[in-house]
Amino acid sequence: MKDFIKRFTGVTFKSHARAGRKAHSNSDKKHNPKKATEIAFYNSPHLMAISNVYTGEIVDVNESFLNILGYNKKEVIGKTFNELNLFPDIKSCDKYIKLLPRFRKVAGLQITLMTKSGEARPFIFSAETIRMNDVFFLFTTFNPFIQNKENNLKEKTEDILDDIFETVSSYLIRFTVTKDNKFEIREINRKAEDVENVSRLEIKGKTIDNTPLSEKVKLIELLNHIRITGEPIKMAVSAFGDRSQGFYIGFLLLQAILL
Repeated sequence: MKDFIKRFTGVTFKSHARAGRKAHSNSDKKHNPKKATEIAFYNSPHLMAISNVYTGEIVDVNESFLNILGYNKKEVIGKTFNELNLFPDIKSCDKYIKLLPRFRKVAGLQITLMTKSGEARPFIFSAETIRMNDVFFLFTTFNPFIQNKENNLKEKTEDILDDIFETVSSYLIRFTVTKDNKFEIREINRKAEDVENVSRLEIKGKTIDNTPLSEKVKLIELLNHIRITGEPIKMAVSAFGDRSQGFYIGFLLLQAILL
């Protein structure tokens, strides 16, 4: 359904259609941003799909989506993800989708997709809402999850983070997200121990809900924001949102959250 992606890119790059276009007409033919976006969508190695937010119906997918999952375009256009049985764990997928109205974007979440032949494959799921002609669509991307590559990067990151915690005097806490979406405290430095009035030996390796840090409302809010969106954030420590108690700054690093 290339007509859809053409209309979509036409809206995306509408700001380029301004006065003086005639003077650049020859250049536009060679460097057409609409055409470039269309090519990027259909030829991306990542699985991409665009669906109607309200009905869930798929309006367009790229070649990687079709080739890797084993469908042809007629089989998916107009269908929903549920009708295609793409998600073995539909409850988990629904949970992520329901978060979009609040956060508008989710990223870096591991999910399983079912191919047409019934094979379950792991992917990293990202989605965001886009608006076209007063209609909202869901733009989803699925990147293959490569376990060995992730493990190698994780090991290197662990070594670097250990060095950081031994040398940096600023407040630092490192969390990892468990399979049941709880926050496990992997490391805490001396500055953070003093500020939070906790002992490293007593809380390291525990989930945050089993430590005194569970009472830190803004800290919990920040951790959930990073887990859901994958985006860095700065948030006031004070429950009133003022500067009186300073700020938390957190970001995601290979599935670990650093504050």
